[in-house]
Order: sequence, then structure tokens, then C-alpha cells
Amino acid sequence: RHFRYEALEPALRHAEQAAALMRRIGHGVEVANACRIAGRMRLVAGHFELAEQHYRHALAVPPTAAESGTGLQVNSHAELAEALLKQGRQAEAEQHARTALEVSSRIHGPEHRWTMVIKLRLANQLLAGGSSSEAMALRAEVEQALADERGEYDSQFRADMASMLSFALVDRGRPDLAEPLQRLDHEDLRQNFANSYVLAACEAALAEVALTYGRYAQAQSLLEGARIVWQRYAGGQAEPVSSANYTIVGTRLAMVRGDFDKAWACVAADTLPTTAARGRFHRDTVRWVLEKVRVQIARGFAAEAAALADGEWQALRRQLGPRQLPDSEAKLLLARAQARRALGDAIGALADLRAALALRRPHDDSASLWLAELLVTLAEALADGAADGVADLSARAEAAACLAEAAEIHAQHPPLAAHLAAAPVRARQRWGL
Repeated sequence: RHFRYEALEPALRHAEQAAALMRRIGHGVEVANACRIAGRMRLVAGHFELAEQHYRHALAVPPTAAESGTGLQVNSHAELAEALLKQGRQAEAEQHARTALEVSSRIHGPEHRWTMVIKLRLANQLLAGGSSSEAMALRAEVEQALADERGEYDSQFRADMASMLSFALVDRGRPDLAEPLQRLDHEDLRQNFANSYVLAACEAALAEVALTYGRYAQAQSLLEGARIVWQRYAGGQAEPVSSANYTIVGTRLAMVRGDFDKAWACVAADTLPTTAARGRFHRDTVRWVLEKVRVQIARGFAAEAAALADGEWQALRRQLGPRQLPDSEAKLLLARAQARRALGDAIGALADLRAALALRRPHDDSASLWLAELLVTLAEALADGAADGVADLSARAEAAACLAEAAEIHAQHPPLAAHLAAAPVRARQRWGL
């Protein structure tokens, strides 16, 4: 009950006590489950390195004779992968996610509900890391299985899967397709887990979609309710990364209303994570950085914005090594490009935007709003370059092509919010198109 509803602090305390006790006196599955619960609570709190420790304890527990071959470690591998991914440790996360899927498929069967969850988790991890073809193939297998009427696929399971399916759609630039799945999950949570932090997280996600499509009052209402529930539950015990979604939506609402001081108060209320263990490379932290950069530019602090974007980009690249995180990298490149444009560095901005496009094209849906955003921004940066005399004669044709592609994407979505719809209009006017 503490885990879902009441308060994070007693949930953490009881979970840690149970895990410590079971490691002293327990055996097999009871020890592993206690460690897993403690790890889950640390994930909720944004203590990713402590979650990792608990999952590794769970994996080190030998099964009893009766538990041998029962897949005791499947969930521990899957949840350890999640803890590692949130720290930006792509290769290790993928290894554990693949192990979880292999064991679950062998022990439980390829269409068992646990296997379906683990397969979709792996698909989402692979997509985040740029392995789009394999990720989409795994996702298709899950969707095909869900099309069957299996007794074990009850309504709550289907709602949970809808939520997980929506994650990739948002990352790939299709919030319009994600919203029906989020609403399915929201209805299940509202009926079964009212006032829980999980419902609050779902409502924050729905608020972000509402904001994208110009439903500002709905976004504000969803955000206010969700934030109250989360703050009551967290009680100051969670790391800032855990509340980043609420920060991001609140900041965007203030920005579209032109209240830059309120936007700054929101985006700067907490300190950005500075270590991988506490979420520096988490996808929500990267989104938070992008919003902070935009607010800094709007308030006239472009140099500070450029320094922030460049510092986070460089840190992420060092963390990833040869690996990729296309969505996160593209967001940081967009942030740096916007800051460079504000500083008059058209050449640097163009380089960043083209690099971001190269990351997004193989990763995103062909009708991705995030791809359209980059295309429009590139058209504006080309206009900057033309005005500064640093663009070549092909700039106008390139800008026209970018804006035409963006228009095709926008036509496949519901009407966009006014602040988003205005950007391509402004770019066309600058080029006289």
C-alpha cells in the first residue's frame, strides 16, 4: 500500500528493512523478491545506483531445489536492465534485457504475459539505443500476440501493455498515436489505483500531449492534479529526475503564455542531476535540459544556454562511447543549435541541426513531430545564414524542401498548438515562400 498510495518514505524504509532481513534469514525466491521490491522503490525515488545494488543482490541468490528452473531471476534481470538504462549504461542494460527474454521464453513460453512484458521492455530499450529494425520487429510480435483473446491477457495487463507501447510512439514523434493508449492506461489506473503516483505520472504524460495539440486548459488541469498527488507521495524523498515530467510540462505551459519568469521559476526550482547514478543521462533529464535552454534563451541568457547544452551533450557522448541514444542526442543537439542561433552562430547551428536530423531519420516515425521541428528550425537557421552571408545559393531550395516535408508531417496530425503552428509560418515568411 505504501508503494502505490501513501508515501515514498515509509515505502523505502519498509522495503530496505525487508530486504536486509530476508538476506539474513530467508532463502531463494523470498530473498530475491524482497531485494526486487527494494530495487523498485529505489527506481521510483531516482536512486538508480541503489536499485542496481538490490537487483544484483537478487541475482546472486541461489534458488532452492524446488525453485530450480522456475525462472527465479527473470524479473531481476529485466529490472536491472531498467536501472542500468536510466544511468546511460546501454550495453550492460541490453545484455540483461536479452537474458531476461531468453530465460522467460524458455521457462514460461514465448507468449506468456511475463515474456510479453520483457519483450516489450527490450524493444523499447533497443529503440532508445537506435536499433530500430529489431525493436520494431519485437514490438510487432507483441502487438500480434495481444490481438489474440488469451485468458491471461486481462484488462489490467492490456492497460499496462498499452502504456509501454505508448512510450516508443512518443519517442518516435507520434504523440497523437500514443494518446489513445495512454487513455486506456489512465482509465484502468483511475479505476484500480486512484490517487497513486502511477496515475499521476500517466496524467502528466497526457498533459504533455494536450499541450502539444493546443488543449491548454486540459493540460493545466491534468498537471495540477498530477503534481499534487506526486508531491504528497514523494514527500521530498525523491531525486529531481523523478519529478522531471511535471517540471517540463509546467515550464512549457508558462512559456506558451509568455511568462518567462514563471517558466524560469519552474524549470530552475530543482537542480539538474550531475551524476549518472542519479539520472544525468535519463531521457527525462535530457528533456528538462532542452526546456531550460529554451527558457534561458527567452530570458536573454543565450551564452549560459549554449554552455549548458554543450556540457550535457559532451557528457552524454562520453558516457555512451560507441553507442547511441538518438532521441536524447537529437534533443541536446537541437538545444545547442537554438542557443547558437541566439548567439549569431549560424554555421554551428546548421551543423548541429543536420547532425540531429541524421540521428532522427532512421529512428523516428516518418510523420514524427520531432522530425518536423528539426526541419522547421533548420529552415530558420538557413535564413539566419543567408542574412549573415554565410549560406550558399542552395539554401533557399533546401529550406523550401525542409518546410514542405514539415508541412506533410503536420498534415498527418491533429491541429497543432498555436505556438507550434506559428514556427513554420514564420520560416516561410522569412524566405518569402
